[in-house]
Amino acid sequence: MAARTLAGAEEVALGLCTIGPELENLSEQLFRQDPVRAMALTGAGIAALRLTSEALLAEIRKTAAGKGLGSGMIAQPGQEGWAIEQQQVIFDRLPAEKIGVRLTGSLLMIPKKSISSVVGMGPDMKQDSIACDFCSKKNHCPWRIEE
Repeated sequence: MAARTLAGAEEVALGLCTIGPELENLSEQLFRQDPVRAMALTGAGIAALRLTSEALLAEIRKTAAGKGLGSGMIAQPGQEGWAIEQQQVIFDRLPAEKIGVRLTGSLLMIPKKSISSVVGMGPDMKQDSIACDFCSKKNHCPWRIEE
């Protein structure tokens, strides 16, 4: 996945974003009393994280365009074809602690509603693909993103 994402890149943008731990903590507390409401709150957190990551991607694309470069698709460690162990590579290069994100021993992020990513930038890079296009489950995945 990463090789395909970065093919033709002259530069690589690394990204890390989170909505923080507060919503997650509230949802866990609420779950004991009102699991349906807790699950709705969790869904809202997932939506907020998606909006946050889309805003980060828009900034990366704006930066690339400002340099006269195109930008490719976004890829994330743990996606099919890109081992979660590569998460450490991103964390070794970004000050994740400044936004309160850390890795567990199994390389998952805390807070859970956090995303790390890479985007290639280069003169011939295009945003004409998404990770779903290369996934073996693409024809029967309920989470497939259609663009």
